Amino acid sequence: MPTLVLIDGNSLLYRGFFAMRALTTSAGQPTNAVYAFTNMVLSLIEQHKPHLMFCAWDRPEPTFRHVRFAEYKGTRKETPDDLRAQGPLARELCQVFGIPALEAAGFEADDIIGTLAGQGKAAGYEVLIVTGDLDALQLVEPGVRVTTTVKGVSDTVIYDEAAVEARYGLKPSQLVDLRALRGDASDNIPGVPGIGEKTAVKLLQTFGDVDTLLHKLDEVTPGRIQAAIVGATDAMLMSRDLAQIERNVPLPEVVLPAPDLCAPYAFETDKARAFFEKLEFRTLVKRLTSPKSSDTVAESGETSYVVSQSIAKVAEIEIFESLPEKIDGPVGVALHLGEDDALHGIALAVAEGVVHYVALNSAPLPAAMGGLFDEAPLQTPPLLGAGGQISGLGAFLTNPNIPKVTHDARSVLTTLSKHQLTLTNITFDTELAAYLLGAGRRGSFPLHEVAADYASRAVDAPITLKKERQGFDDDAFFAREKDRAIRSAESILAMRAVQEPRLSAEGLTDVLQKIELPVAPIVSQMEQAGLAVDVPAFEKMSASLGTQLAALETQIHTLAGEVFTINSPKQLSVVLFEKLGLPAGKKTTTGYSTDAEVLEQLAESHEIVALVLSYRELAKLKGTYADAMPLLVDKRDGRIHTSLHQTVAATGRLSSSNPNLQNIPIRTAVGREIRRAFVAPPGWVLISADYSQIELRLFAHVSEDTELCTAFDSGEDIHVYTAGRIYGIEPEDVTKDMRRAAKTVNYAVLYGISDFALARQLKIPQSEAKSLKENYFSRFPGVKEYLDDTITFAREKGYVQTLLGRKRWIPDINARIFQFRQAAERAAANMPIQGSSADIMKLAMIDVWKFLETEKPRTKLLLQVHDELLFESPPEEVEKIGAKIQELMEKTYPLRVTLDVEVKTGTTWADVTPAGS
Repeated sequence: MPTLVLIDGNSLLYRGFFAMRALTTSAGQPTNAVYAFTNMVLSLIEQHKPHLMFCAWDRPEPTFRHVRFAEYKGTRKETPDDLRAQGPLARELCQVFGIPALEAAGFEADDIIGTLAGQGKAAGYEVLIVTGDLDALQLVEPGVRVTTTVKGVSDTVIYDEAAVEARYGLKPSQLVDLRALRGDASDNIPGVPGIGEKTAVKLLQTFGDVDTLLHKLDEVTPGRIQAAIVGATDAMLMSRDLAQIERNVPLPEVVLPAPDLCAPYAFETDKARAFFEKLEFRTLVKRLTSPKSSDTVAESGETSYVVSQSIAKVAEIEIFESLPEKIDGPVGVALHLGEDDALHGIALAVAEGVVHYVALNSAPLPAAMGGLFDEAPLQTPPLLGAGGQISGLGAFLTNPNIPKVTHDARSVLTTLSKHQLTLTNITFDTELAAYLLGAGRRGSFPLHEVAADYASRAVDAPITLKKERQGFDDDAFFAREKDRAIRSAESILAMRAVQEPRLSAEGLTDVLQKIELPVAPIVSQMEQAGLAVDVPAFEKMSASLGTQLAALETQIHTLAGEVFTINSPKQLSVVLFEKLGLPAGKKTTTGYSTDAEVLEQLAESHEIVALVLSYRELAKLKGTYADAMPLLVDKRDGRIHTSLHQTVAATGRLSSSNPNLQNIPIRTAVGREIRRAFVAPPGWVLISADYSQIELRLFAHVSEDTELCTAFDSGEDIHVYTAGRIYGIEPEDVTKDMRRAAKTVNYAVLYGISDFALARQLKIPQSEAKSLKENYFSRFPGVKEYLDDTITFAREKGYVQTLLGRKRWIPDINARIFQFRQAAERAAANMPIQGSSADIMKLAMIDVWKFLETEKPRTKLLLQVHDELLFESPPEEVEKIGAKIQELMEKTYPLRVTLDVEVKTGTTWADVTPAGS
């Protein structure tokens, strides 16, 4: 039977807003409610395959219920601005999906739905009502069902008559009388004072409805209940009228077609895709299965290319030296590489709609350079132009008078360098700009997504998997890559025109020009430098960890009394919570959670838990480092080349991948062994320059707390000093345990750690942890004032910023859900500190890099990890270079307290790793 779906728009939008964490576009448009709403609509279409759909909306003016009772819904809070702003978007979504949106003056959405449900059933449709409001259950009858959300927006239940009776013990038709008796606080329907749901259900099970109850009121045992009904008869009858859904709303514009003439519902996916891309709903775009609209073919000379409609001219360049003459104006050239294992060509956009493509004959990169494919090197397209073109290209790329615009400058620089090409004078980067404008709002900034967001350009995503490449023969693949490079270059130029004024308006221009762009070539050079490694040391470590894991496995199985897969959350859950009877925590779809947080709380409950935690930690270190590192060594130079990213961490820190060198433990024995396997080449020395306690020093600076600043200026051990203050004793009386507790409190305040988490870290009662924090705030009042002011600023502005102006948006800072809001407050309090630390580190990198480039010693910068710079140096340069690096880093940015840099030297990374304080 054809299905008619009726959607309560306001109800679902409201539910989505409060169920989903804050979400905004890169331009700051709130979208969490409309995202949830869209997701629900797509799920409806996929699961129920309707033939007709309508969406009913409330109107802003009073309804007939307000006329009857002026206080109807009078207790409801005002609609949040972020939710109100999404109403038009939700209605636009209905238009995009071809779902008629219906409103009726004087009536609510429920009334429209009640009317259409009756009409639909009479016409022969199976009716499904979709709402977040249980009031609609009164409409359930044969042929009419209601689906409503249970929790969040994805957990739903469908009610038919049996399901309603199972939940309430009443028929759907009796639910109006239920509200007449018990009232409804959410709609401010009074009901009968003193009668709750349990009593109301018993009365209706006995008498059927309120009319019969009034007629037979003398059969109710004299007492409180009978007196309450007598005293509130008018309120009860009025409440029934308010709760009753109207089923005869005049809807002259709606004519339901006969079911046998109604085709299955369908929508135009191109329109939906455009809507999703506008609101940056990338995961929803993937749920649209139809192909994109075909693009036009533009011709230039004798060569045709498939290019986007916005590109009017594509020219192949044979004499590269002529290109600079074609460049006019200060914007310069937007550049994008056509590459996989080889550099096939470079697309250069010189104006909107005008792109030049230079085909190259560079050799594919060796497999050791980390190419995508394992097969033999791919064929490259034939060289266009004479062999001198490459030198001409090199002159162009380094021409200081031609501004260059890129997307992901670091990657472009690294790729060109692998082909012995250098790029200079990068004046703008659209990935870095998108990152600065959207930090905290999104986690990645690939060109195809950013181009759609900022310039409404369609660019294909890069092919990153071997199986995707197998779908193309060589000619088709090269044609695709050429087209993608052309589209990308033109999009980069278009994006810059949008992003540049936005950066200026947000006060972020200097962060791009003075921090991020100068750091990009440094990051590229560090990637290419790599770190020398001792492969046999990793192999020995792997064997040792394997032995330790086997021993732990035996101990765990003995304590469990059975053999099971330790890494299986389901099997571990059964052992811990069913067999051993440990207290279970949060429930997951596969059983009770066995995540780290849960196990850490149980670690003292049973010996097996601590062993499982140790097993997990060692298994992770073995797989991530001991086993993986030898496989990542570049066979050409015996070094590991990590990838460093500028646009991942919302705080501005660099991140590392393949392998991740940021997360190697510092203080554990295994962590030290891993670092010991990173070595200086024979005859060389490693230098580490590490900012000592930079975040705490920044905390003193931004909080302007007099005593905290004095502590650093005095040169005392900051944790001993803090311990003396919070315990009320002299520094010489501070014990090691007191210092450890004070150190934990210092960072707990900095990172916004709760009393509960602090108590767990220190293994003390929560009341004692709370007392430690209170003592801290009383002795350092400027810190508490700073934290409170920062949270207030974030709530008002929606973002926080560093000393140098970098912003991080905090979408959940005013979230209605406590856990989201609490996490947002922690991020807001910490980001100005951690972000300022990242900014200062990048400025230090720039200062040090300029020194190395000017003086040209043999010493080279290898890596930046957290607060540390790691160098490789010949012994004769160590003393002089180390002292200069320390001087430059300490003078990078003036604070109220001094910046302190610790310089260490050694032959392994473990030798130079700061011990921590």
